[in-house]
Amino acid sequence: DIGEARNDVAVQVSGRFAEGMSRLYLGDLVPARALLEQDADPAHFSVDPRSAHYHAERLGSLGLALAFLGYIEQARSRMGEALLLARRIRNASTLASVLVLANALDHNTGSPLIHAEELLALSAEQQFPQRLGWALAYRGLVLAALGQPQEAFTLLTQALKQLHAIGNVNG
Repeated sequence: DIGEARNDVAVQVSGRFAEGMSRLYLGDLVPARALLEQDADPAHFSVDPRSAHYHAERLGSLGLALAFLGYIEQARSRMGEALLLARRIRNASTLASVLVLANALDHNTGSPLIHAEELLALSAEQQFPQRLGWALAYRGLVLAALGQPQEAFTLLTQALKQLHAIGNVNG
């Protein structure tokens, strides 16, 4: 509303992204998709790193929304675009954020978690505590799928401790 009142396109785009993310995580998938698609065209973002970061996250989040709606191939396509953009702008934080989304997509579609190792290495190298927690969890899921339950349990326990330490897990 503020963006519309001020006729500020950047604020409007940010507002749609925030509302789209909120609706995605509340399970309100059809409006989430509509909001996240609204500015998904590359013509709607500038090349500055901050805008590109949010655009990459928007594409990755749109990928999740599409997957939850059953459009798996479209979801993978959007996630591929998000990863490509994150790699192109060479920002470790952006790449880590999109890798978390890519792992979530893979996990939720029953696909191999092909991005788990990269997320783990990047999060450890850059000392991203929240993303490291998620990386440990996804790596644990990979080990569980490979039939290594003890190693999986160890990593999943580490992941919970990591996320709890930074306030991401209650209890």
